[in-house]
Amino acid sequence: MILDLSPVLLWNLIFTSVIFFLGMAGYQKTKNRTAFFIGLAFGLFAFSHLVTIIGYAEPLELLLLTVRTFAYCAVIYALLCIGFIPCRSST
Repeated sequence: MILDLSPVLLWNLIFTSVIFFLGMAGYQKTKNRTAFFIGLAFGLFAFSHLVTIIGYAEPLELLLLTVRTFAYCAVIYALLCIGFIPCRSST
C-alpha cells in the first residue's frame, strides 16, 4: 500500500469531509432532506478520496465508480428538491 499524499487529494478529502459534517449537522438541526442528501453525497466523495489516498483506487475501481455515481445522484436529487419537485422534510 502506497499513500498518495498529493495536495489535491488531501484538500478534496478535507473539504468534502467538512461539507459532509455540515450537511449532517444541518439535517439534524432542521430535518431538511436537501441538507441530508448534499451531506451524504459529499461523504461518499470523501470516502472515494480516502480510498484513493490509501492506494486502493485501482483494485476498487468498480466500487468507486458506483459510490461516485450514487453521490452525483444524491446531489442531483437535492437540487431537484430545491427547484423542481416537492421534497418534504421529515418531521
